[in-house]
Amino acid sequence: MASARVIALETMRWAVLTVATCVAATVVLLDVSGGHVPWEVPVAWLVITPACFAGGLWISAPRRCDRFTQPTGNWLRDALGVAVRALVLVRKLVHSPARLIVRALGGAALFWAGEVLCAWAALRAFGVSVAVAPLLLGYTTGYVSMGLPLPAGGSGSVDAAMTAGFVLAGAPLGGALLGAIAFRLFSFWLPAIGALVSLATLRGLRARLHAVAERRAVPPMALG
Repeated sequence: MASARVIALETMRWAVLTVATCVAATVVLLDVSGGHVPWEVPVAWLVITPACFAGGLWISAPRRCDRFTQPTGNWLRDALGVAVRALVLVRKLVHSPARLIVRALGGAALFWAGEVLCAWAALRAFGVSVAVAPLLLGYTTGYVSMGLPLPAGGSGSVDAAMTAGFVLAGAPLGGALLGAIAFRLFSFWLPAIGALVSLATLRGLRARLHAVAERRAVPPMALG
């Protein structure tokens, strides 16, 4: 169930990004932003995204989701079951209190807005100016390509994918490459250093979590 919750969180985050990217694709197709993105890219987003949403809704529908989530002993089928359970959790979010929905979607939107702002600032640092809609479209396209299985953990390919995304958005190759390196530095490598430093507190955190779990396991009458 923990795996399904993690996948549900990521699915919700990506759903927010893809919806925003479809809006950007529409803006680019209408030529409102003044960008020069090839028309095939926004059209692909506007076709594939609704198809993915429809497929997710179909497979996670209450009348058929049980068929996919029952354990079978087959690792591939069970992995599909975890993914379907994640989609069911996302569907349940729609029926949650409005306050929870706003917090969940607002948090995801704020995260992606920060990412795109960092990408814009990385390009501006090298004198490159790109409109918001083409930048969002190029950023998401590059980000999606990062998720493809790559050798050596994607070393170098991540920067190449983001560079291609920035070029797609209208940035010149030199500025796109420098912007991608700067963006990667501030969005991944510097936070990674902080994460490594935090490992020093991991043992204490584990002890505190065990203490909280033990307190929760004590019956209320025993505490009284």
